[in-house]
Amino acid sequence: MIQKDWIDHLLNHALRPEVGVVGAKIISTEGNVVGAGIILGLNGTAGAVTASAVAASPVYVQRLETDQNYSAVSGSCLMIRKSVHDQVQGLDEHLFPAQFNDVDLCLKARSAGHLVVWTPHAIVALRPSEVQHNAEAMDFAARALSHRWLHYMAWDPAYNKNLSLTDSFVTQSNQALSWRPLVHRPLPVVLVQPCNHSAAGNRIAATLQSLCSEREADGVLSYTALPLVEVARLSPNSVVIQGQIDESLIASISAIKDHTNAWVAYDLPEFPSYAEVDKTAAPLATVQASLRHGLARADLITVPTSALAQLLEDSHPNVQVIETRLAPAPWSTLHSEHRTRSKPRVGWVGKASELGNLLILSEVIKALADRVEWVIMGPCTRWLRPYIHELRSPVEGALFPQALASLNLDLVLAPAESNLINTSKSPVALLEFGACGFAVICSDLLSIPEGLPVTRVENSTAAWIGAIKQHIDQMDECTRKGEALKQKVMDSWMLTTDHLQDWHTAWLKG
Repeated sequence: MIQKDWIDHLLNHALRPEVGVVGAKIISTEGNVVGAGIILGLNGTAGAVTASAVAASPVYVQRLETDQNYSAVSGSCLMIRKSVHDQVQGLDEHLFPAQFNDVDLCLKARSAGHLVVWTPHAIVALRPSEVQHNAEAMDFAARALSHRWLHYMAWDPAYNKNLSLTDSFVTQSNQALSWRPLVHRPLPVVLVQPCNHSAAGNRIAATLQSLCSEREADGVLSYTALPLVEVARLSPNSVVIQGQIDESLIASISAIKDHTNAWVAYDLPEFPSYAEVDKTAAPLATVQASLRHGLARADLITVPTSALAQLLEDSHPNVQVIETRLAPAPWSTLHSEHRTRSKPRVGWVGKASELGNLLILSEVIKALADRVEWVIMGPCTRWLRPYIHELRSPVEGALFPQALASLNLDLVLAPAESNLINTSKSPVALLEFGACGFAVICSDLLSIPEGLPVTRVENSTAAWIGAIKQHIDQMDECTRKGEALKQKVMDSWMLTTDHLQDWHTAWLKG
């Protein structure tokens, strides 16, 4: 104790009949403020107000010097009236043996109609605790706190709803999470969490943006998984999730189902990688078991192809096929030049995980190196680089459509290894090539919609060389094929209002 009258300052509030709990200002042995009340929901559970946090936000500096009501104060030093303590049955060390028993005590007092007050005038110094709690006990306490007090954690009256629950006293960076100017909800709120900024993630991100533009939904887009307290604070009608099926995602879906009324849809843009494709991945049987276990709590699974839906028949009772389409902006306005060089520009576009597809063309690239300009946007092995005329780094996100069009290809190749991922994947890459006006040759094992004007070949060097020669020997016809594919994409494969209705029905149950 560093004050003679510290207890008097606590009694100053504790003797007020409406006050149930009073907390003190906690400082470290170095003199830094490490406890000035507790903010509910901070970092997913509850976090202490500290000098460093408040100092970063000038608007809230005076909170360290002002007597005020909080929802909870630190159990390191608090005063509670005995009658209140008995009324709420004291600390619950059964549910909260590791931490948060002070938060639980304060919230029980608040629920019983008593105020929880923090005073800066009672100051105590705290030595660092040497008690180490195991991770399992900490996780149990966090889940127990959410189960009992999630409503308080999501809407702490002592903390502005426009501030972040990740960084204390910092404005929410994703304003869509807090911007709700109307008391009522004229539109359903949909939270969408894409797995990335590439075509897979854009499948649901572009859909949400289109639904919002059409005033069919009030959407929130987050490329990071939100903690449960953020989801509860938003209180969405639906949550749409992509991402690797692991324990974290399974726990997230389960928590949303257990603690909110949201409809949960999981979108699987392609079959997960497995050992036969990637040596670092799990065996196929393990992946299939993980799908069954991981998807069990979701209300709906959406996939882009019937082939992928068939692979999930035993994983979930409610699997719906919704084909991937291109968003009109920016795909409908792209311009690409063709036949700009003396040699035809023939290209391949892919990401690191698709390098095996490129290797199908190894001998093809060498055989035709004198007849075409090889263009690659993506990974390339060092033994193929001498044959490549132009090598570009892969591009993702909003820059990808224009980067793709700027390749100015006359012909693009889409080889695919024979595996479950490729045979069930969406043809969205072919649609993107078509939007640029590129003629396309692809492996015949891909799941391609009927009527899409692309050339399909078997995965043999002779077949690929023959198909490429047929195109480059008749460049007028090759250009015409690219134009025909572009027209087909524009007419039938854009994300229009009619196709949005499929997503609206799936995400909002009609």
